[in-house]
Amino acid sequence: MQGSSFSCLNCLSFVKNISHLLTFSAAICKELTKLGVCVEELADGVCIYPAEKIHGGIIDTYDDHRVAMAFSLIGLRVPGIVIDNPLCCKKTFENYFDLFGSVCRELNN
Repeated sequence: MQGSSFSCLNCLSFVKNISHLLTFSAAICKELTKLGVCVEELADGVCIYPAEKIHGGIIDTYDDHRVAMAFSLIGLRVPGIVIDNPLCCKKTFENYFDLFGSVCRELNN
């Protein structure tokens, strides 16, 4: 899998070809680990191992909109995900969390 959002956390997943994004891959590893997910940082990406039990937590964004957006998607399946500094998305998608909240409300109706 290539990119910043994860299709699932219940199967072995790889985020590859992101060696140019060292800060991003380190952030992904640190924040997933805080949620109880076993990860391994690779030379050119991240290996994410299946996790039976993922718990909520406060996600540090490192002022990176990709981290905020990726972990907001995990929050669809994992209760208790709190994005610290969601305003970091303003630089690329100003109303991301407004739209995200609207979509979530629609899905729950």
